[in-house]
Amino acid sequence: MLDATRHRRRSWLVLAALGSALISGCTASEGSWADILDHGSVLGFPSYSEANQLLEGWLDTYPDILSKRTIGSSFESRPIFAYVLGSHLESIALARPQVLLTSLTHAREPAGLTVLLYFVGRMLELYAQHDAEAVYVLRSRQIFLVPFVNPDGYVANEARAEKMVRKNRRPTCGDDDANGGVDLNRNFG
Repeated sequence: MLDATRHRRRSWLVLAALGSALISGCTASEGSWADILDHGSVLGFPSYSEANQLLEGWLDTYPDILSKRTIGSSFESRPIFAYVLGSHLESIALARPQVLLTSLTHAREPAGLTVLLYFVGRMLELYAQHDAEAVYVLRSRQIFLVPFVNPDGYVANEARAEKMVRKNRRPTCGDDDANGGVDLNRNFG
């Protein structure tokens, strides 16, 4: 019991320290992943395409620590991906603590996507620099990330002057496109 409590306390302390390092160590040089996130084409936020290109680049650069799984598709048939951040040693995968981070349940809240992508980018960067805390977290945990819970709504907002689509794009109100859709977090089981 005492060991489990110490383990949980150490986990929270390490994550808190990493949060501090994530914020303080990130500078956006031109062309870097942070610069891409800071200067996206949708009112300064990354577009669906820009975010996916960034994630694909990370998958190519860090295949030992980042992987992608298809977990479903949206109403408009866009794939919904989960990314797994953490070493992929299958023999220990089930024994490790796991966490799920999501963004864009509501399509008009793009800051959540940016925060999630900053977290991924900085963790990968720190891991590549052999930062002891990042290495510890990514070797002893699995972090599941779903950047686009509602990809259809986010893409719909890209084309609109007013970025107010919140729900998915399932037609629920006849011809009233502005108010149609399902508010996804109202349907969690």
